[in-house]
Amino acid sequence: MMVVPGHGCRVWRHGNKIRVENIDGKPIFVSDGVRAWDFTGRSDRPLVGLPDRVIYLGPGQFLLHRRTTAEWTGNDFAQPVGDVEVAEFAGRHCWTVQLAPPEGKPYPLRIWVDVDSGQMLGYLVEEVGEGSQFVDLAVGETLDEGLFV
Repeated sequence: MMVVPGHGCRVWRHGNKIRVENIDGKPIFVSDGVRAWDFTGRSDRPLVGLPDRVIYLGPGQFLLHRRTTAEWTGNDFAQPVGDVEVAEFAGRHCWTVQLAPPEGKPYPLRIWVDVDSGQMLGYLVEEVGEGSQFVDLAVGETLDEGLFV
């Protein structure tokens, strides 16, 4: 299942449960942690599958998909360049670091990770100004379980 969110979306996450909507409120992707629904085709008949079989592509992909341990051991934006620094980002206390690019890509990727939740809040290729980030962020709020079904 491939989910390709466009520019600007709303995201709710609670553990392995996630809901992604277009800005207009139409669902793009929903998972209750056991099943996943892809609404990018026919919204009245979403594709249904297992969450671990979902591939995110496009803007915001690094924010919507938590990387596995195996993905952090490779060389695709996985190795730090320099020290991890403390910074405020999106109104949250974060760690930030640049990650070395894989062979064939010219620039490193800077990421910001929320200290309290471990959620990546933003990333940026500073040399070209390309990236994505959460805005209007709320952490720790109670969420309606109906968001994820």
